[in-house]
Amino acid sequence: MLSEALTAVAAAGGTAVVQAAGTDAWTSVRQRTARLFGRGEQQAVLDELDRTEEELVRGGADEEAAARWAGRFARLLQGLSEEERSAVVEELRRLDGSRPPSPAGGPVFHGDVSVRADQGVAGVVINGAVRIENPPAPGRDQG
Repeated sequence: MLSEALTAVAAAGGTAVVQAAGTDAWTSVRQRTARLFGRGEQQAVLDELDRTEEELVRGGADEEAAARWAGRFARLLQGLSEEERSAVVEELRRLDGSRPPSPAGGPVFHGDVSVRADQGVAGVVINGAVRIENPPAPGRDQG
């Protein structure tokens, strides 16, 4: 059984597939999704993705298609080792665009950020851990 967080990632992946169908993003999402499954399943996944896109372009039920793909992603995640699962989760997060775009005029940090300053940090959007540490003492040649 998957954790709530992994189930949410799988659901977001299913939604990403549905939202990309029929758009300029489809080719990229299609290829990246097929690569996630790998291990000889790529062609079958590509075929299923093509059927999904055709169904959605003809006006098929978005929610049903998203649920089907969420289920596929959930089954994929269940069958992976912890290390493999982490890599697939990261790719699913990229696939669904959950990383926010950079706001105008400000930086965005993805992942961990280590700030070595005197108890200060500045950032517009921070996704990950922020550690505030004292800087190292200067060496002889620095001070």
